[in-house]
Amino acid sequence: MSEVQFWILAGPLLFALCGAALVIFAVLRFRARREHPRGPANTIEMECSVCHHSLVFSRDELVALNAVEMGLVVRVRPQVVRRKLAEYVCPFCEAAHCFAVDVRPPQWLGANFYQPQNIHSHCAECRRPLSGPPWDRGLYDHRVNEAPQTASMLGLVCSRCAAICCLPCTKRYSAARSKTGELFCPRCSRQPVDTFYHP
Repeated sequence: MSEVQFWILAGPLLFALCGAALVIFAVLRFRARREHPRGPANTIEMECSVCHHSLVFSRDELVALNAVEMGLVVRVRPQVVRRKLAEYVCPFCEAAHCFAVDVRPPQWLGANFYQPQNIHSHCAECRRPLSGPPWDRGLYDHRVNEAPQTASMLGLVCSRCAAICCLPCTKRYSAARSKTGELFCPRCSRQPVDTFYHP
């Protein structure tokens, strides 16, 4: 048998084998992607609102909250009642980031919602005890710079994540971020932070 005759007879067979191998490879790859989805739909990238490290993790790493933890979150954020909640713990500072996982991508709600209640009387950044302002609730809210600085450890409440931080920590964090005097939350880096904490 000549070489030409060999290729005439073997060519279609080799072509069929290559085609079958490609089909098998495509099917296996498709199944692997369905079982282990990758890309933006399954990966969460964010900055930790407490230690500011970059976090990259899979949606599968979120751990569902138990009933007690969900109750504590709802106490701070009543609008998330009956939503499916889960957490991711920062490997750098152990902050517990809470997500609503009934949407895609998961919606970040905040950090450390279910700390013990007594921690709320301390600054979330420096942990020093906070004193209440010597004026009525709401008197200097939204006008922090006009308030008399009669106590060094007044607290401010973030309107976005509900963290309570002392005035010195908030001002120190905001100094590099604002040229017009707005105060940013040291925990979630958002603003406004313009409501005084009353124990």
